[in-house]
Amino acid sequence: MRSKTSYIKNKKRTKTYFDSEKKLHKLSYGYRDIQWFFQFLKLAIDYEDKSLNIGGMVEWHPSETKKYRSERKFVGGTSYKIKINHWSQIDLNDLKILKPILFMTQKEIFNNYEIWFKKNEHLFKQDAVRYIIDKKDFNEDTNYFTLQIPRSLSLIDISKQIQKIKNNYNIVKLNEAKKVKFHKGVVHKNLFKMWNVFKLKETTEMTSKEIAKHLGYLKKNEKNSIRKIFDAYERSKYLILNLCKGIFPKTDGI
Repeated sequence: MRSKTSYIKNKKRTKTYFDSEKKLHKLSYGYRDIQWFFQFLKLAIDYEDKSLNIGGMVEWHPSETKKYRSERKFVGGTSYKIKINHWSQIDLNDLKILKPILFMTQKEIFNNYEIWFKKNEHLFKQDAVRYIIDKKDFNEDTNYFTLQIPRSLSLIDISKQIQKIKNNYNIVKLNEAKKVKFHKGVVHKNLFKMWNVFKLKETTEMTSKEIAKHLGYLKKNEKNSIRKIFDAYERSKYLILNLCKGIFPKTDGI
């Protein structure tokens, strides 16, 4: 049965947080959202130069090697070769040297993610508001402009007046180069299901019905449950293929 504990560790880090020096930081996405990106990016790297079949049906045939008694083959559909042609701002070699992620334990995945995140956190950060105590703390970065805000103002008044100042002095937003940008929001329960279905499909000989039962998705309407497992498997492959092109998390169309 499926564990009630999420596959992704729920580290208590929100999009906006203070570090040990009381400096405010702002992440573009949630800490767990970024972990899903890490996991599927590592998975795409592990599968590079292999092919993923979209729309085909699985058949089992006698194996041509002595390692397995039978092997899976797809009938119909279209096969796409995995080739990562995006994410130049990330050192993919850091992920290539790790063992295949489908054979990592949950703890290994999380520990590797934390190491990777520390190195790549800047790719997911936005510039945050800074509290200046001393003149020497001023930032010369052109992405910042400096104001003095009366303590007596309400948040609504502060917001309105800042917007007026920006309009009056033509203070425009600067584009953030080389940042990692997601195609849309991450829905954890969907990616959780896709990840586990893909893992079992790729590393075991379990049928869709057996996977549905194992993960706790098998309902009275077995045909519908099996169809949903097949759908999750297909969408996970779409996600990997689109990720290779720099689009995450897109689970339909290539």
